[in-house]
Amino acid sequence: MLNMIKGLALAAAILSLAACGTKLQVAESTPAGGPEFNQALHKYYTETSSAEFAEGDYKDSDYFASKAIAAAGGEEVMPQEVGERKIPSDKVDVLTSARERLMAALNGGGRLKAPDDAGRAQAYYDCWLQEQEENFQPKDIEFCRSEFFASLRNVEAAIAEKVMAPPPAPPPPAPEAAMFQVLFDFDSSDIREDQQSAVQVAIWAAEAGESRTVSLTCHTDTSGAVDYNQALSVRRCNSVTGAMLEAGIDRSRIVSFPVGQTQPLVETGDGVVEQANRVVVITLEAN
Repeated sequence: MLNMIKGLALAAAILSLAACGTKLQVAESTPAGGPEFNQALHKYYTETSSAEFAEGDYKDSDYFASKAIAAAGGEEVMPQEVGERKIPSDKVDVLTSARERLMAALNGGGRLKAPDDAGRAQAYYDCWLQEQEENFQPKDIEFCRSEFFASLRNVEAAIAEKVMAPPPAPPPPAPEAAMFQVLFDFDSSDIREDQQSAVQVAIWAAEAGESRTVSLTCHTDTSGAVDYNQALSVRRCNSVTGAMLEAGIDRSRIVSFPVGQTQPLVETGDGVVEQANRVVVITLEAN
């Protein structure tokens, strides 16, 4: 009965505030109770709501404030689905993969083991999604994305810890290098749709081997002028580097070698169109 009375009182307070203020004001004035994860969601969704309100984006401010209020009331609040926003087509795979990784961390015990970082990761994932839909404030996109990945890594580290577990067996020696290939269309530096998964696998491997150098060797076939192909290989390096940076790989780890047509993977004569030579080879080198 006491809990019911408290719940009714909280609902009455929220309705009273809603009648005379913005949703952000309601979120700021709503006491956050319940699990620590819900308290964290309330805190960080309120932060994002306040930031959007300051920019005059009242629609998204209300959206984040509503999630903060729901979390404060003990409701289950989930990160937004990618399909609920109009995301640029070249960003859909990255955001979908990031959400899958977030859900794995939350469902793997992250809400309990690292509630503050878990709440922060979820709120800033939604922030990243919202900013990517607008797609005109690169600094805001980068801020939300960086906050998301920094918090998510903390959650993943927390759920990976073994409490009172026996020492694990020594791992096998790490391979000297891991290698991945990303193919490109003729005269193109855009990462093909069917090569997005290859880039993502390389990114995951780079994240797992976080001390390793990420080496990009960028090739072209022999069709076209040597100088043109050299410039094309630079653009291919830049495309893969951009995908790595967007996923959170530190720029200081990435080195690029645009070799143009000078080091073909498959030997051909001059002026030959060869798919195997239109490639960026990603190598994780042991330090």
